[in-house]
Amino acid sequence: MSLIYIIEDDEFMSRLYERMFREGGYEIKIIPEANEVFVELSGAGERPALILCDIMMPDVSGFDVLKHLKQDPALKDIPVVMWTNLGGKEEAEKARALGADDYLVKSDYGPKETLAKVDQILAAKRAAPAA
Repeated sequence: MSLIYIIEDDEFMSRLYERMFREGGYEIKIIPEANEVFVELSGAGERPALILCDIMMPDVSGFDVLKHLKQDPALKDIPVVMWTNLGGKEEAEKARALGADDYLVKSDYGPKETLAKVDQILAAKRAAPAA
């Protein structure tokens, strides 16, 4: 069972997506404060197969989290999907430039569509030749 981190400060959204991902066969870790992801990743526990990261967080921007993850040689290979209410082209371009594997606008991707996108990204990662 693959572990997914959901970095999201909205408890309702977190629980809704947690339920959908669990039903889809994933183990979920909800991280309500962006800074906590670094504490989780520094531990000896299982690394996530993918991180679903909200951009608008109260403590640290999701863009800052993404930048830090992609600059760390030990973490840069973890796929990161930026997940937000910001629908602007500039934000999507910034996310991709920083190394995001995808950029999903919450109003365009419901729980089932988000799950399907995560399945697709992880399937592509499994199919890719090892570097």
